[in-house]
Amino acid sequence: MVGRKITIIASPLLKEWKLKRLIGRDGVIINEIQNQKTKGVWVRLNNPFADELEWFIPVQSVQIISH
Repeated sequence: MVGRKITIIASPLLKEWKLKRLIGRDGVIINEIQNQKTKGVWVRLNNPFADELEWFIPVQSVQIISH
């Protein structure tokens, strides 16, 4: 999945983490984490959110938009 373009979509976990403002943002997957309790990916956003470009996004909030 690394290198794929994504859009962040709503999920209960994203809302629980109080990151609803990330919904609808686009980015590129830069790292995949599968050995944690919460599976997810590190995403580099196209535009910063809260002065940060890189965010950990739970896999259920990831919609792949291109390879």
